[in-house]
Amino acid sequence: MPIVGLLFLILMSVAHGQGGPSRPGPVVKPVDNSPAQLEAVPSGIAELKPSGNRNEPFREGVLPVTGARAGDVELLVQRRLAQQTRLALIASETRELRYNTFIFGLDDTGRNTLGGLVDAVRRGVKVKLIVDGYHLENLARNRHILQALTEIGVDVRVFNPVYRHPLSINNRNHMKSLIGTQEMVVGGRNTQNQYFSEYIDIEAHVRGSSVQDAIRHYDEVFNSPQVRAPIRTNNRVEVARARELLSGWARDFRSNLETPTRVLGTPTVVEEVRYVGDPADLATKRAAGINREIVAMIDRSRRTLEFMNPYVLMAPEVEEAVRRARSRGVRISVATNSSAATDSGLVGRAWQIKRQELIDMGVEVYETTQNYVHGKTVIRDGREVFIGSFNLDMRSFNLNLENGIFVRSRALARNLARHQARLRDTFMVRAVTPETPPARNILQRGGDCVRNGMNRLITSLVYPIL
Repeated sequence: MPIVGLLFLILMSVAHGQGGPSRPGPVVKPVDNSPAQLEAVPSGIAELKPSGNRNEPFREGVLPVTGARAGDVELLVQRRLAQQTRLALIASETRELRYNTFIFGLDDTGRNTLGGLVDAVRRGVKVKLIVDGYHLENLARNRHILQALTEIGVDVRVFNPVYRHPLSINNRNHMKSLIGTQEMVVGGRNTQNQYFSEYIDIEAHVRGSSVQDAIRHYDEVFNSPQVRAPIRTNNRVEVARARELLSGWARDFRSNLETPTRVLGTPTVVEEVRYVGDPADLATKRAAGINREIVAMIDRSRRTLEFMNPYVLMAPEVEEAVRRARSRGVRISVATNSSAATDSGLVGRAWQIKRQELIDMGVEVYETTQNYVHGKTVIRDGREVFIGSFNLDMRSFNLNLENGIFVRSRALARNLARHQARLRDTFMVRAVTPETPPARNILQRGGDCVRNGMNRLITSLVYPIL
């Protein structure tokens, strides 16, 4: 690849890191600190017996690590509950923990999590940790802490470190999961403060045999050629200091726990739950990854599709599936960030074009006015739900490793739909095409044409990696 091309890819990666804004940006207030807002959706124990209708089974065999399983799922929409569920899972596990994240900040959330992992090792728990090797705020940049973790007993790996694979800088580990032996947390939240204090996000707390599928997939990625042990450092003074920090964080973790047992909340007993994760090999991922599962889910729709996603710059395969759904009369809604609320000017420009295309297609588009949406969900026909790390963009479709769960449950779909309806009513406005555009003189119209042309040119050049 020519040097100029490589620099261009690096620039685009920095411009659009898929982790949400690294600064508060347009986010001006928390969403769920008030019980009347995000906490307004009770999970409730809603037992759903199998309907006996097998005319619409899950599509099997796409990925070797997936399968339809019974289990229970708890929606983690309240930020405090989400954080406490994660920490309680770490504190209560007695055998094995597997942790996977795109961004692992060294703020309060990151330090508390690391303290919990060190505490688990000292209790005899086997701990594995995968961090992505690129993000500027990532734990992967701190070699002293990584080495200290390794010496303490955490089995640390770095996915696709840039110093080893500079030409594949856009192939990132975008997955987020915490997996125990009997339960797991999967969804959109990175390990960083703003995902538990500012952003609109969602995860699922899952118990059942699908956890074993997640374990198998995690180990396949962990042992793949794309995952490397961190580079060692000879600075023993800094490593010793890092070990002292980790020991202090472990003490703080145990003393700050509200309860030494897991937080179960009120899960929904579901008919089927499948864990799906991308293969580490990029070619295999493109041909038979979670991307194909999303397309198949859209193609199964007959009445309604509800998307919530921070990046809606659809790959052609997804866009065509949406068009097919609209041609069948499926009502489709998209809840996302406005171009002003997104974390990249390039993404904002591309979204201005794609938004109008969706509106022209008959899709109902809802945009945040101030709060940053980071959750990634799909609800199909009020009976099937996807929750995971998959963005509706080209990067998630072609470049990044993603994971999530597909759940068949009318009760869970109903609870999630209520939650998203409340978000739309409280924090979003519907995007529409003005019926009568304001009068513009010839110079203003000429400027509009130039700006639109530049937007489309930029979008066409960078869209494949946005």
